[in-house]
Amino acid sequence: MIVSEEQVRNVLIMQRELKAENKRASVAPVKGELSKLPSRTQEINIVKASLSDAPEIRTERVAAIKDHIAQGNYQPTGTRIASKMVNRSLVDSALVQINLK
Repeated sequence: MIVSEEQVRNVLIMQRELKAENKRASVAPVKGELSKLPSRTQEINIVKASLSDAPEIRTERVAAIKDHIAQGNYQPTGTRIASKMVNRSLVDSALVQINLK
């Protein structure tokens, strides 16, 4: 699955929000906080559904990259490759922490 920069930002934001919620939940619940729980559960379920619907391999993208490689036009930099690897690792780690994987 390809991970965009926007998806990485969204997952990291969600992870920060969940950590903050967990921290708040460890103290006595504030009146009205419990009413927010179902909406957060719905958000997580929406994310789970969208991830499960996403194809593991985007065949049209793979074909386009193969064409670029064959033509000698695909020359990713080490920085770009490293960035994608780090982003993928961050997203995987965040998803495991919130039980989406």
